[in-house]
Amino acid sequence: METCHTSKKTLINVFSKKEKKGDPNAPYGKLIKDDKNNRLYKVVNVGYTFFMIVMNFSKKILWFGSCFAFMYLFPMSLELFNEQKAILDKIQQSQMMESMGGAGMGAQPVMHSF
Repeated sequence: METCHTSKKTLINVFSKKEKKGDPNAPYGKLIKDDKNNRLYKVVNVGYTFFMIVMNFSKKILWFGSCFAFMYLFPMSLELFNEQKAILDKIQQSQMMESMGGAGMGAQPVMHSF
């Protein structure tokens, strides 16, 4: 059974700042660990870091872009589509009435858009 003292110690350890291990110049790590004397290895490691930065940025842009599209653009496009459909239905109905001569031949024909 844990005592109060040990549980406080573990809470302090959990919430304390931990120092990062590794090279501060390589935040994403290195593909080749020992690149001290070889320029090709350094280029590979810098390329890997650049690739990781671009990939993480692209993932964030795609995530926020898709959220924006589903929350704002998709509902707006549905509203615009419904308004355009109502306008086209009115135009089609008026053209049908003109083609019939405008005489009172009974009920107006019902036309549905595709």
